[in-house]
Amino acid sequence: MNNGPAYGKVSNWAQADYMKAKANGIIGWPFDRSYQQPITRVEFTEMAVMIETMLGQDLYMDVTGVKTPLKDVDDWTVTWASQNGIINGTSPQSFSPRATITRELAAALILQVYAKTNELKGRPASTGSVFGLSVRGR
Repeated sequence: MNNGPAYGKVSNWAQADYMKAKANGIIGWPFDRSYQQPITRVEFTEMAVMIETMLGQDLYMDVTGVKTPLKDVDDWTVTWASQNGIINGTSPQSFSPRATITRELAAALILQVYAKTNELKGRPASTGSVFGLSVRGR
């Protein structure tokens, strides 16, 4: 995405990673925009769960019929992430889907997705590394 206003462009330093993520299906059409703007909690959760679906598992079926205590969001990816311990609400009954995500929450969510991915692949969730950092559990 190199046309349009500056806030919509992918920074030069991120181009290679962007292209790899896009080629692997992590960045789908709903998220392929506004790269220099904040992202909401629900948008980031949807992208994170897309990583899990790349394993070829039908994660939607895992939450079909599951009632979530979160009253302000109706999104299966949020329900799945919540049910699997990847993300929590901002209160017992609220998710605040349109609030922007903080860097600390984004980092925690990425590590939780990494651990869950290992678990789904049959590897211990506490092994491996992310960006050269050792992950020792969730």
